[in-house]
Amino acid sequence: MKNINIKARIKRNKLEELADTCFRTEGDEIIEKFNRRNIKVFVGIQRYDGIYTILGAKSAYYLTDGIEKEIPFKDLLSFLTINALKNGKHYNYEFLEISDNNNIWVKDIQTMNALWNTILLLYENG
Repeated sequence: MKNINIKARIKRNKLEELADTCFRTEGDEIIEKFNRRNIKVFVGIQRYDGIYTILGAKSAYYLTDGIEKEIPFKDLLSFLTINALKNGKHYNYEFLEISDNNNIWVKDIQTMNALWNTILLLYENG
C-alpha cells in the first residue's frame, strides 16, 4: 500500500464524527480482534449489539446475521454505486443489500458516504 495518511482522510471525511459512538479504530476490541488474527484492518463501525462493518487493506469485513463475511472493495464499491443510483440520496441507508438475505450495515447515508470515501482511498492506494 502506498504511503497515505488514513487518519487524516478519515478526519476530512468526518467518519468519526458521523459514526459517533459506533466508530472503531486502533485500540478498540473489534480492531484488535482482527489484528490478532493477522488480518490488517484500519477502521470501522460497530453497533451496540455487535453488528459491524470494518475496513481492511483490500476488503471490508462485516457481521449482520451472526456470520462474519468478507467482501473485496471492488465488489463493495459496485454495490454502493448500484444502490445509490437505484435508491437516490433520500433513501434510508441503514443496511446496504449485497444479495438476497445478505446486507452490510452502513448506519445511515452520511456514514455510508464517509465509509465510501474511505474505501475509495484504500482501494485506489491498495
